[in-house]
Amino acid sequence: MASRPTALESARPKEAIEAVMRRLILDRSEPLAPQISAWMRHQVLGGHLPAGSRIPSIQDLSRLWGVDTATVNRGLRALVAQNLLQRSRSIGTTVRAAGKQSNIGVYLANDQLFGERWASFYPMLYLRLHESLERRGYGCKLWVDTRSIDQHRVGPAEEMRRAIEDKEIMGLVSPIIRKAERTWLKALPIPVVGLTELDANLRPSITSDFFQMFREFFQRFARDGCQTVGALAPFPRLPPGKGYSTGIDFFRAFDTQAHLAGLETRPEWVIAKLAPPDHASYAYQEFGKFWDSLGSRPDAIVVYPSGLVHGAVLAILDRRIRVPKDLRLGFCGHQGIRIACPFSVIWAETNIESVAEALVNRMFAMMEGRASSKRAVLPFHFWEGPSYPAPESDAFKVVNPAGAPLPFV
Repeated sequence: MASRPTALESARPKEAIEAVMRRLILDRSEPLAPQISAWMRHQVLGGHLPAGSRIPSIQDLSRLWGVDTATVNRGLRALVAQNLLQRSRSIGTTVRAAGKQSNIGVYLANDQLFGERWASFYPMLYLRLHESLERRGYGCKLWVDTRSIDQHRVGPAEEMRRAIEDKEIMGLVSPIIRKAERTWLKALPIPVVGLTELDANLRPSITSDFFQMFREFFQRFARDGCQTVGALAPFPRLPPGKGYSTGIDFFRAFDTQAHLAGLETRPEWVIAKLAPPDHASYAYQEFGKFWDSLGSRPDAIVVYPSGLVHGAVLAILDRRIRVPKDLRLGFCGHQGIRIACPFSVIWAETNIESVAEALVNRMFAMMEGRASSKRAVLPFHFWEGPSYPAPESDAFKVVNPAGAPLPFV
């Protein structure tokens, strides 16, 4: 039985490698180093540069591509960080031998994955991240942190720390970066991306299109004869620089679109407090107090995000509010995940696959050293009616597509 060739035996000869390198066509109007990184990664993962292949020197590639050596070095350095190339003083730069797959880690706290607040959003997001990374030739390693919130503040779990030191993972996706984890996540020597930023004062690089959401809600409300509108949200209404940027963006869009639609809004019609982790209970209690205490109530209310919807629905049912006759509602959700709601409302839903793609794209931009100032603004998709979950939810069946035990840490 013939033995498998070694990495060195399977490597392409020098002439073949140079022929591959000549195929690179650079767009001189765009940054060059990220183009080199992305193209080289495609050649390695696509098998055009087998393991063990020796890459021409930086000086040779500089002459071949017509760019300066510093640009070539930045482009290749990103692939070394991604575990695709390795450098040696004696041999030079070579394609790393196949063995350990390059992985991107996904970090979720236990309550995020299994908590009632999130329904099946995070399990579904993990599945979409897994699929997106697999298409790019990367593995996806999930950590579910079962430690208490006080332990979260200390640092990464030992297994994660070792995986980072061993370069088992090249980057980390932490969809919601909470205050308890922010300090140690910022200190990690790998890129970290999320739907919130490591710096709480920065605007998120991935955000929902609140202007589109409120424009659609308010135009429909106005067509139905509504004249006044309120909102239920899990963050306080604070001026710029004094609160989280998501809340600032949310209320800026709320005010602007209400004015454009000719809808009146008042401070007492906006429930905006820093919500506890149990969003459903917060929504149930606050909506109830709001409705019971006001003499004058708005014609319509927007409830954001999806974690508040269940509590708001229960509060409405308890008070036998006739929806949509006595109150028009705009709820937020996610495509493919149905929240129980027996009355007709306007739904604004995000596409989870688009969320995953935006996170992965930002991850690779950071790994390749590309500028990341451009924000990804994700649109909503709208429909109207009651909502009924499927009899059997697949929410937790998608957590681990391979069927292996979950890696609790």
